Amino acid sequence: MGTGITMTKDKKAKKKSKVGLKIALIIVVIIVLIPVIVGLIFFKDIATLLSVKQIDKGLYQMNCSYDYKLDKLLAADIGTYDELMAWGDKELFYGVPSMLGGMGPFGCSSFAGVTEEGHHIFARNYDFSETDCLMIYTHPRNGYASIGFTDLSFMGLAGKGASMSPDDAYGKIAMRLAPYLTCDGINEKGLGVSILMLNKQELHQDQGKDDVIITVALRAILDKCATVDEAIDLLNSYDVHMVIGYNFHLFITDTTGRAVVAEWYNNELVITDTSACTNYYICDVDFAQRTAGDYRYETLVKLIEDCGDVMTYEEAMDYLSKAKQSFATAQTEWSAVYDLENFSVNICFDGKYDKVYSFDRKSF
Repeated sequence: MGTGITMTKDKKAKKKSKVGLKIALIIVVIIVLIPVIVGLIFFKDIATLLSVKQIDKGLYQMNCSYDYKLDKLLAADIGTYDELMAWGDKELFYGVPSMLGGMGPFGCSSFAGVTEEGHHIFARNYDFSETDCLMIYTHPRNGYASIGFTDLSFMGLAGKGASMSPDDAYGKIAMRLAPYLTCDGINEKGLGVSILMLNKQELHQDQGKDDVIITVALRAILDKCATVDEAIDLLNSYDVHMVIGYNFHLFITDTTGRAVVAEWYNNELVITDTSACTNYYICDVDFAQRTAGDYRYETLVKLIEDCGDVMTYEEAMDYLSKAKQSFATAQTEWSAVYDLENFSVNICFDGKYDKVYSFDRKSF
């Protein structure tokens, strides 16, 4: 009798032990699988963060593998910088306030040319107060790959108002908004575009179309357009809104050799064919008067006319050096010469034209 009771207790104990073992195994499996599942879900996000590296002092690069949700943003009907920041907090930062920096006024210049070999050149000076630069390579699933540059101060990662460091984990997360703050770039189809500030009051186009802010429009051009004409069609399909209290225009060029400036004047998109521009309305009737005395514009136009638009990459960089700015509060932060056919760029920083960096798709 006692033996039977003992055997029953042993069986129950073994059964409980097996159940406990199964539970322990399940817990172990869950603990192991959770990071694996999270890793699979956020693989591209993690890969993007890990790709951030410092090339030199003040120069970083990032391979944007994650989905920055351009189509969703374009459908969001966003017409202000604050709305873009709020959208970014929700869609790119998972509801966590980003505490990003803000854009500031910047002066710039851009021009287009061609080499003797027939390679089309797109050149750009970015003039701003002391800052650092982020080079981004984007390759969206439903769009064209592109190489572009953005000012890290726009994300609170450089300059006097920096709230984070680009070397910190949170700073790298803040870079997720970089595609929408690109200042200049080219795509794999040979289209180049840059944004330049105009000393005019902020304009908000109103023709009853979907809203988009100018920096998002620039990103859409790089991702979706192969030619200047396609870029113009895209811009015509939106009401374009300016930011930070200023107007802007876009310099756009492609491998056909066409170069234009897209401007918004009296609520209309105005396209002007031109090989160079700085920070003045090209379409303005007072354009000649406004540019008189602007050594940057006058210098670039004369150099381009003298060479008949034909130049080497070195000459193009030299032209940028002659149009650079250097003041107590601002200077030329970077000078970029893009090769539209080769999908590559040569770039100098802080007016150091004896130190040229070269990048292409393989650099990422």
